[in-house]
Amino acid sequence: MRFAVVTQKLIKGDGQGRINLSVARRLAGAGHAVTVVSSEIDPALAALPNVTWRRITLPARLPAELLKDLLFAAKAHRALAAGADGYDILLLNGDIASGPSDVNVAMFVHSDWIRSPYHPGCARPGAYGRYQRLYTRLHARGEKRAFQAARRVVALSDLVRQSLIADVGLDLAKIRVIPPGVDTQEFRPLQPGEPNALRETLGLPPDAFVAFFTGDIVSNRKNLDLPLHALAQPGLPVHLAVAGGLPGSPYPALAQQLGVADHVHFLGYRKDVPRLLRGADAFVFPSHYDTFALVVTEALASGVPTLTAPSVGAASVIRHGENGFLLKSSDDLEGMAATLRRLRGDRAYARRIGQAARATAQTLSWETMAARYEALFAEILAEKQQGAPSALAPSRLHA
Repeated sequence: MRFAVVTQKLIKGDGQGRINLSVARRLAGAGHAVTVVSSEIDPALAALPNVTWRRITLPARLPAELLKDLLFAAKAHRALAAGADGYDILLLNGDIASGPSDVNVAMFVHSDWIRSPYHPGCARPGAYGRYQRLYTRLHARGEKRAFQAARRVVALSDLVRQSLIADVGLDLAKIRVIPPGVDTQEFRPLQPGEPNALRETLGLPPDAFVAFFTGDIVSNRKNLDLPLHALAQPGLPVHLAVAGGLPGSPYPALAQQLGVADHVHFLGYRKDVPRLLRGADAFVFPSHYDTFALVVTEALASGVPTLTAPSVGAASVIRHGENGFLLKSSDDLEGMAATLRRLRGDRAYARRIGQAARATAQTLSWETMAARYEALFAEILAEKQQGAPSALAPSRLHA
């Protein structure tokens, strides 16, 4: 079979790229011919004899991300058209290339995102905010056409599925929910006798309770506000380690204002998050808006009790009080403080939650995710063999 995958970056360090990389690896490993249309590719995948890389080169400097996206889409369309015989399965990601597809992966839905109060067009007035609103509106228009032209649309979470129905007008039967995977070897629990890198970094004793947060701490979308306010509650002697780029962040000043600066440790941007995360006693991520958030399942895989909110797509894998904790909302201060207080006071309970979290993560490997995509491809191929019209006839690609 001939498969084509279109994504800007087919590499491990990119969320969308990692999903496509896992799928492409499985297809290539099964002996299928895989064409990758991207600007970057994992070298090991590119070296396989049944993988063809159609590289999309873009100018080193473009004045706006929007121009980069538009240029990539135009070049990707031409690269696909170069496969004169078409492909058995074409996998796209939003409006990354024009024309119909067999499967389109919806990381999130721009027409939903632009209504969020956490959209940068709302948070940042002036020219930057206007540009962000234009960027989102154009993508919303393009991806609506792309999703409607696809045979199937894969949603990363139930939150995305709901938006595809409400904002794009898709029929429920056209949508599959396939959550991203997690690397259960890179993200793993702390082993007996293994040094605790987080406590060593912070210089804290073994009996200190340390919660961990990682993400953007310049805007308020990831909601570091909530754990900082929780630490300010009476009777909560908890340390909070924060990994995230500090330039422009308002949160060190907020920690000072709340009187918790002595218990909040700003680590800056870190490349060793897996090593630090496994040493935490809890992971807090009450984001106001995240259609999935890989870091939640990475925390589960690390065996760390995790607190998150319904506004995070990955919350769908949390069973409250069994393998993690689901706040009532991203503003649930009482729930955040009470849960941290209980975990700190009952370490045996915290360990049981962490063990259940790890067990859940082991069912969400990248290999498991790729197998679900492969099953979806087989379903679509069966439809084609039964005479359903192909979305990938060469004439359509050249249109």
